[in-house]
Amino acid sequence: MAGRCTDTYVEETARALATRVKEHTRTTAPLTAVGEHKSNHQHDISLDNVEVMGREDHFWNRKIREALEIKTQRPTLNRDAGYDLPAIYDDLLPLEHPPGGQHYAKCQRMI
Repeated sequence: MAGRCTDTYVEETARALATRVKEHTRTTAPLTAVGEHKSNHQHDISLDNVEVMGREDHFWNRKIREALEIKTQRPTLNRDAGYDLPAIYDDLLPLEHPPGGQHYAKCQRMI
């Protein structure tokens, strides 16, 4: 995102990175959470602001990783927490915000 935006977003997807970024940049409904933020705040999205956090071919491994990343990073643009992790994770995971400068994070086929 452009300028000094510190909002973050985490998601899993099996689609190619460029394809998913294009979906976030479309201007017609349905808008993604990132697309809605882009529209409301006149931000630009580019591949330069994207971080692939890991790769995984297996659906459930992606879902669990996404939920772990959301729980620990607390991204500001996510509309939900992803997969509902068992409560034991609440005691096991550190709950920290991501480091500054990370504007858009994406889990795509995570390891």
